[in-house]
Parts: sequence; structure tokens; C-alpha cells
Amino acid sequence: MTQKDKQLKLWEAMLQGDLTALEQIYALFHADLYHYALKLTKQVDLAEDAVQDVFMDLWNYRKQLPTVHAPKFYLIRSVRNQCLKLINKQNRFTALDAASSFELTILPEELKIKDNSELTKKVIAAGMSTLSPRQREIIYLKFYNNLDYEELAEVLDINYQSVVNHIHKAMIKLRKADVLKHLKY
Repeated sequence: MTQKDKQLKLWEAMLQGDLTALEQIYALFHADLYHYALKLTKQVDLAEDAVQDVFMDLWNYRKQLPTVHAPKFYLIRSVRNQCLKLINKQNRFTALDAASSFELTILPEELKIKDNSELTKKVIAAGMSTLSPRQREIIYLKFYNNLDYEELAEVLDINYQSVVNHIHKAMIKLRKADVLKHLKY
């Protein structure tokens, strides 16, 4: 049984009211979801609240939830939407458009790099800073959470071609900044 099959089986069990399945889903995805929420909100409390709210809603509204093909994708999108709601509640942003362009930071320490020298970290940090906030978020979701282009488009509520364009432009910028030669693939 593949990892995806196990996740789908847990999801179905949770939809049927299996609390243990929910706990296993939580254990499986919490760290990635929290890390993403923290990247988006830059506030520990807000990130914790967003992830907690998503899991509470998951349990409370399980009878209305759809059958999904990728639980992690569904949860990432839910956490992103919850972060937007919480930020709007705090009156940090007045419009949804402003809230949807998070200032996501990717630290060199989070990357798989060939050489851990300070110079390499500075080159990578400088290269990442050339990316727009949207490009950083797309790169993060693509390479850290392994979302495909269609899932990225849905999570970010943009069309497929925009995702492709953002990744293409980001990779050009990273290549120009000599970042790619320092990364392990």
C-alpha cells in the first residue's frame, strides 16, 4: 500500500467518525501545516490557531467534507484560507488581495544545499530575496510540500498558466543569482 493510499484510507476513516484516524492525520501533517502557517503569518500564536482551527473544523464538519484525492493538498489549502481569515480578523489587511500576497521567507538552512558555508548561505539568501512574495510562496509549496501545478493553482486561487509562469520566472531569477548550483535536487 502506498503512502497516498494510507492517507486516503485514514481520510475515509476520519469521515466515518474514527477519532483515531483524525489523530493519525494530525500527527502525519501537523508539522508541515504549522511550518507553512508560520511562514504565512510570521506569528506563532496565529499559526497555531490556524492549524488548530482547521483540524477542529475537519472533525466538526466531517459529514459535509468531500472525498479528496490528496489529503495533504486539501489541508494546505484549508490552512492557507484559515490564515487569511485570521489575518483579516486582526485587521492587518483591509482587502483579501492584500492578504493573499504573503511575505514568505525561505531560509538557506531550510534548503538542501551542497555546501553549508556562510558564503553559500549568503548567495542563497540574496537569490531568494530577488523573488516576489508570490514566487517565494509558490517555490515553497512546490519544492517543500511537493504540490503539483494544478494543486498550486487551486491553493493559491490562480490559473494553471500563472503557476507555470511564476515558477519559470523564479527559476530564471535563481539561476541568474547562481543559487541553483548550490542546491541538491
